[in-house]
Amino acid sequence: MRNIIIFLAILFLLIPSSLLLSADTTNKDTDYDGWPDYIEIKLGTDPNNRSSVPNSVGDPDNDGLFNSEELEVGTDPLLPDTDGDGLSDGQEVKNKLGNPLSLDTDKDGLNDFVEFLNGTDPYNPDTDNDGWLDSAEIIAGTDPLDPTLKPKKP
Repeated sequence: MRNIIIFLAILFLLIPSSLLLSADTTNKDTDYDGWPDYIEIKLGTDPNNRSSVPNSVGDPDNDGLFNSEELEVGTDPLLPDTDGDGLSDGQEVKNKLGNPLSLDTDKDGLNDFVEFLNGTDPYNPDTDNDGWLDSAEIIAGTDPLDPTLKPKKP
């Protein structure tokens, strides 16, 4: 047990103080370099040193967005699909397939990936404007892209 305590004490001394900061997911920017501390910590730069900034054009999660773009839209630069809907952050942003911070952008009950698969609009809960949510039409077996086909009322 004593060896473990000594090991942890040595490890604590070897870790740069900047990495011991809490993973504050607010926009706190200690060094005023435009990069929130929590992103700098995630990307391995020093949030206390203004000249230590993440590579703006890096894309460590390979989602198609540069770190600077991830910063701009608020996505996680180390998660390729921040909202977990099955579409990468880059797909959602660059192809307008939904909000990369929302599993279901239009709140119609279909996640953005399901909207993509069905050809429905992730920004409009009723793609064909027939008064029925896209999810209700899919459940009922009608086409959410055809306003002449509506679910039968119970």
